[in-house]
Amino acid sequence: VACATLSKLTLSKLTLSKLTLSKVTKVTQSRLHHQVRFLSSTAPHQMEKQRVSIIDRPLSKGKGEVSLAAFAFLFCEIVQHTQRRCAQRSYADTEAKLSELGRAVGLRALDPLVYRERGVRREVKLVALLSLIQSTVWKALFGRAADSLEKSIDHEDEYMIIEKHPLVNRFISPTELGMYNPAAFTAGVVQGLLDGSSFHTEKVTAHTVQPEEAGDAIRTVFLIKFTPDVIARENAR
Repeated sequence: VACATLSKLTLSKLTLSKLTLSKVTKVTQSRLHHQVRFLSSTAPHQMEKQRVSIIDRPLSKGKGEVSLAAFAFLFCEIVQHTQRRCAQRSYADTEAKLSELGRAVGLRALDPLVYRERGVRREVKLVALLSLIQSTVWKALFGRAADSLEKSIDHEDEYMIIEKHPLVNRFISPTELGMYNPAAFTAGVVQGLLDGSSFHTEKVTAHTVQPEEAGDAIRTVFLIKFTPDVIARENAR
């Protein structure tokens, strides 16, 4: 009788353990099923985020301002570098070297500036492009738009961007401005922007204009001379 009772108890325990194991198995399977569904729903989005390359990311506008002290220090080093390389040459060679450095900057800055301001649309008219450079591009590079944009009366292929207080000349003494104009760097930037937009120029030069009356500020005139094919293309529109 005792053996029969013990066997019944053992069978009941085994049955209970089987039932408990089956319940645990069902609960575990249910939890695993929900986890698999969750991972299957989130994995494609995570993989999609991981697959986004740097080319597909939106172009950031970055900071709107740069430290004036940092800019002045960097530009001072650029001017001293060009002066050391042109120590045995004329001031015209120094301006030419600054213009060459600025043109490289203009070519590289063209696409980001145009894309941020106009998207994929490019200016195809000469005056519209010059207005964009005089206002929007100038403000993006130097914090403010240039003072004016004018067309030469005597020469059809010449335009002028006038600025009274160029940022690159702020820390240059007036005596040095009579010898050469460091704004030749900015003239090179303008030339790079225009050449990169297929409005080729013969030259872009920076000229210091002394004030006509006492109290007037010294102006810098950026003289832009275009190639004949650019003028012919504009006249044919």
